[in-house]
Amino acid sequence: MENSKENQRPILVKIANQLLKDQQDLDSLAVQLSLGKAEAKDKFREVKSEFKEKLQDLKNTISAEFEEGKV
Repeated sequence: MENSKENQRPILVKIANQLLKDQQDLDSLAVQLSLGKAEAKDKFREVKSEFKEKLQDLKNTISAEFEEGKV
């Protein structure tokens, strides 16, 4: 019976060590996802701002063309 307990202990230690490693990997992945999410938000804001500028330029061009044709 005691031999059985001794054989189980290394297995339990291996399982515990693997669980710790897996937890560390999951924590690392969570950090990477958070950073990626923040970068994606920043890029979205940048593209949105550029789009607004180009849209305003288009409105100004159309308005100017309309005014030229009106005169």
